[in-house]
Amino acid sequence: MADRYYCTFAIIALLQARGIPVLFPLHARKKVDFSLGVYLGAIDHLIDWTKPKRKPVWMSKQDYSDLPESITVREFAVNGRIYLTTLLNAKGFHKQELAMLYQYFGQFCFD
Repeated sequence: MADRYYCTFAIIALLQARGIPVLFPLHARKKVDFSLGVYLGAIDHLIDWTKPKRKPVWMSKQDYSDLPESITVREFAVNGRIYLTTLLNAKGFHKQELAMLYQYFGQFCFD
């Protein structure tokens, strides 16, 4: 769990490769189209993110080239706020519960 500024392809791919699930609010610059991807429910879907052409400044060329060309993530909205997670099972991880979890821990860490 982290704030929206850590919601980047490189960080998500690195954590996903280590088996660490993520839960972030989506950065305002990232546009979401819930009509694309695999439908999981109302304003809830799986979508493939493609690796950006430009690498982050903090990452070496080799490390960036080692990242996968795409990652599958779940985007969902609760009360107008859009979240992203790598917990892809909508039946096992309900979007309302994930949003509540983020809000609960976020009040201690991110506000």
